[in-house]
Amino acid sequence: MKKLLLIALFSLYAAHLQGQTVLDGYIEIGLKNNLEYLNKKLETQFTESEHQQALGDYLPSLTLNARYSRSGGGREIEFPVGDLLNPVYDQLDQISGSDNFPTINNALVPFLREKEHETKLNLIQQIFHPAIFFNIRAKSSQNDAQKFAERAYARQLIYDIKAAYYNYLKSKEGVEIVKTNINVVDENLRVNESLYRNDKITKDILLQAKSRRLEMDKLQAEQHKQQRLAQYWFNHLLHRELTIEINHMARPSEPLTPDTGFARSEIERREELTQLNASLDASKEGIKAATSRYLPTLLLAGEFGYQGEAYRFNDDHDYWMLSGVLQWNLFNGFKDKAAREQAIIRKKQLESRLEITKQKIILDIQQSLDSYSVALENYETAIKRLETAREAFRLTQKRYQNGMANYIEYLNSETTLFTSEREESLAYYDLNIAIANIERARATYPLTN
Repeated sequence: MKKLLLIALFSLYAAHLQGQTVLDGYIEIGLKNNLEYLNKKLETQFTESEHQQALGDYLPSLTLNARYSRSGGGREIEFPVGDLLNPVYDQLDQISGSDNFPTINNALVPFLREKEHETKLNLIQQIFHPAIFFNIRAKSSQNDAQKFAERAYARQLIYDIKAAYYNYLKSKEGVEIVKTNINVVDENLRVNESLYRNDKITKDILLQAKSRRLEMDKLQAEQHKQQRLAQYWFNHLLHRELTIEINHMARPSEPLTPDTGFARSEIERREELTQLNASLDASKEGIKAATSRYLPTLLLAGEFGYQGEAYRFNDDHDYWMLSGVLQWNLFNGFKDKAAREQAIIRKKQLESRLEITKQKIILDIQQSLDSYSVALENYETAIKRLETAREAFRLTQKRYQNGMANYIEYLNSETTLFTSEREESLAYYDLNIAIANIERARATYPLTN
């Protein structure tokens, strides 16, 4: 029996090289096409653009503004040039005995120019604005957090694809097992019909054989349904037509001897922790940014352009202005204090979530190892039970054909063999799924950048 188990395990490992080539190809397709994963990648690109946007806040801002206006009406400013000069002119006329100086009316100057243009460049450069600096660092940490969230989803997707692949092969093999058993049932029905025609058995035995055949038809239909559903789900994960055929080699398998030891350092490989640590870094920068609101800000503003009633760009119409602007928010209704308190609370929440996640990961790894141990034990038992059932059916079938065993004994032996074949198949693929789950829990599948 040990020899049989060793041969089975060796054949599983040998099939690993071929089967995994097919499966790794499907994983690559899934990572390229799965819509949920593509959404995660878009979220990463979005956070990268937010980081770039934050960087832009500390770079100089240069804008071009051009304005041309036509106006009429409005207020007028009266300039009393006549009231000022006419008395003087009158006195000069009297002294000279002439009428050389005319009478001047007061001037009315409209407040709005009838035509006006202004074309200028505005330059603004932040000199001291700590909130911008800390916001840049916070956005960088948020971007890192999103990258690791994307990788964590990729790792879960890989496990889902592997589990779906093994479930499909499980259902497909189930169809084959039912088909093989139908051949056995058909042969038994043929023998019973011959025995009944020769008055060797009673009619009730023949009817039981026919009932068994109908039962297998029902089971075959159910297995085909399970195979189709497994096929649909697998293709759905790869975002392709649900009815596309799934390639497979002979029974693929992961190596059946993963390290079942457990070290707490393993949890550091999980992207969920790295993601939370990056989020925690972002929250610390958020506290600094909120605290920096109590400090003044300083910026440099420059302006150069041309003004006038006509578009002329020369030395007579140009102007420039350079300003240093200091702004210090002395009181704004305690909003800065509330913002800082919120940032501190956010940091405490992330610290708590980090500890909770660590405990969940430890539990996840331990459960995956326990599930593997149970799956391996079930598989080893299933192999032994299948071998025993095969031998028992061979002997019972021979006895039944020689009239030394009744039909009930034969039927029980055939049913036991059929059940053992199905249980061995289920145990085999459940073992592979358990190994894939360990790979997910320990984050050992190599992910590219």
